[in-house]
Amino acid sequence: MKTVVIASLVLLAQVSANAAVLVDWDFSGIPAEPVGSENTPPPHPLLLSTNANAAAGLSSSDLDHVGLTYSTAVAPGGVGTAVAGELNVKNFDRGGDGINDHYIFFTLAANAGNTLNIDTLSINLWRNGGGAPNGIAFDVSVDAGPFELYDAVQTQGTGAGVPILREFNESITGASSVEIRFTPRNAGQGSTGNFHINGLTVEGSVIPEPSGALLALVGTGLLALRRRRQ
Repeated sequence: MKTVVIASLVLLAQVSANAAVLVDWDFSGIPAEPVGSENTPPPHPLLLSTNANAAAGLSSSDLDHVGLTYSTAVAPGGVGTAVAGELNVKNFDRGGDGINDHYIFFTLAANAGNTLNIDTLSINLWRNGGGAPNGIAFDVSVDAGPFELYDAVQTQGTGAGVPILREFNESITGASSVEIRFTPRNAGQGSTGNFHINGLTVEGSVIPEPSGALLALVGTGLLALRRRRQ
């Protein structure tokens, strides 16, 4: 019985320890914004939930936005047809006052019987010239609570066409749902200019709640051990 109890406890520990990629948004199907689309709103949603590649035990909403517009700037100071496979969007920081008025967002929800842990949010992007907000940041709402900054704001210079992978690390544990917003700020310069975004991922784990049978087995084993010690 002692062996069974130990094995059961090890199984419970393993279930909670396996971190993985929970969501990896596929941007490859996004077409290049055509000439003439400058300052027109992108569609709602930006991507369907099927492009999230959500892990087992988890569901994702569509990837959507509030208040963004297309840009056709393809290099600092240049204008033309944007590149397929990336979101070339602007107007995050309306008016350049440093307030994150507009954002990209989606919600992750654990399926029934599971909870959700998040360890890392990553975004791959480059900032087109000095007109874009230079503060890269995420805000999150856990179980419909208030939105709070996830990790910290990272500042970024102009990328000159080279995407930079930005990783943000903070522990969220035992959640039923988490809404995630990409909400860049004006962290000292920039205003309404554009970002080129071609990658967005979430890492963490989905934790199945222990079955009644397993809990009963562990409980029975612990009770038996107690009786033997007595």
